[in-house]
Amino acid sequence: MTISRRPDCPARTGPAHGRAPVAGVAATVGLVLVLYLWTLAPTVTWWHGGADSGELASAAAGLGVPHPTGYPLFVLLGRAATAVPVGDVAGRVNAMNALLAATGAGLAGLTVLVLVGQRTHPLPAALGASACVLACGTAPLYWSQAIIAEVYALHAALVALVLLLQARRGTHPALRGAALGLALTNHLTSAVLLVASLAVTLRPGRWRALAWFGAGVLAPLTLYLLLPVRAAADPVANWGDPDSPSRLLAHITGRQYRDYFQPFAVTETLTALGQLLRTAARELPVVLAPLVAVGGWWLAHHQRRMAWQLALTAAGMLLLAASYRTTDRHVYVLPVTIVLAVLLGTGVTRVAVWLMDRSPRRTVAAATTAVLLVLAAHAVRAGQAVNLRGDDSALAFARETLAALPPGATYYSARDDVTFTLWYAQRTLGLRRDVRVVDVRNPALRGVP
Repeated sequence: MTISRRPDCPARTGPAHGRAPVAGVAATVGLVLVLYLWTLAPTVTWWHGGADSGELASAAAGLGVPHPTGYPLFVLLGRAATAVPVGDVAGRVNAMNALLAATGAGLAGLTVLVLVGQRTHPLPAALGASACVLACGTAPLYWSQAIIAEVYALHAALVALVLLLQARRGTHPALRGAALGLALTNHLTSAVLLVASLAVTLRPGRWRALAWFGAGVLAPLTLYLLLPVRAAADPVANWGDPDSPSRLLAHITGRQYRDYFQPFAVTETLTALGQLLRTAARELPVVLAPLVAVGGWWLAHHQRRMAWQLALTAAGMLLLAASYRTTDRHVYVLPVTIVLAVLLGTGVTRVAVWLMDRSPRRTVAAATTAVLLVLAAHAVRAGQAVNLRGDDSALAFARETLAALPPGATYYSARDDVTFTLWYAQRTLGLRRDVRVVDVRNPALRGVP
């Protein structure tokens, strides 16, 4: 019996997520991880928006309560990382973030494999997915958050996980919801992902699936109960003492930061949006923009649901960040970096398929080499800009400042970077615990004793 097929429906030539493409993703993730470990900050740092690194590392080491929204998932993972008896405590959290960020880039690569489908030849699929991992992992902003003790590497990994599960059509709604719930336990901007996911998946008559999805979202949120439990134990790091329902609600919703959110200040929001768009544009080499456009065009025609998911995620994150009046809002662009990398990987795959059908293999090899060289050059520049290898200037400041104070002194600070670094030196390293470090913006928050 002869089975006919339409000319525009290519035969199956191997699954896009077979061994070769997945091996390519794994190898590229390993390369990215090596780059992170080579440029890793050895301890707390003030670079790349790391002002909170001292407080977060202290909270992780002592299973405490950091500043709102409490970040219970990060604290639990950080506690496991700090239990490894190698190097500086904050350095262990930095290494954990390097692993999380590399994993996030790998999940973005796997998303490309899912999106390009089963009928794509393994070679183009491997090239596209590996290009996605390399582009995402070596983007300057993404890289900068992979080597410091901040919450954004975990945020990026969870965003990538949510997008991967959304791309997989057979994924159970409860599993998709659980990934979103975990993301919400780390950073509330993940609400943008929740809205985007509901917008593209909600269908009339699918109430059972919606119920499973909602249950999946709610289950991980119980991690926030860790905050009152640990607050009751009076840990050294205990921001706001959220041991009552009212204080817990205020903490996990970030009530004290509410005034920073000003979406209706149109002029300021548009100005900030322009700045954030420029930040996003610098994440990938500009010469590869046509490949990003090809990926977006192909998804819009062949994976429309996922195209909307990516578009709503990127637009929502940009608008939210533009409405938030803080100096470190540029880190909210990280999900946009992941979206651009997925579009790039998809574009590379489709162009490689087109070339394979119409050109000699040497043409495909030459085009692939050109893309890899561009990404490699971009990675070199990014690595030089973000490298924190050997930087211990923040910790040196803390040691010198505390050593210069008389016994029983009180040190007043009005800056996060200074306050948190001094707290880290006292709480985690045990330096000058007789000195009281008070932040004048909130005198109720103090260091030891």
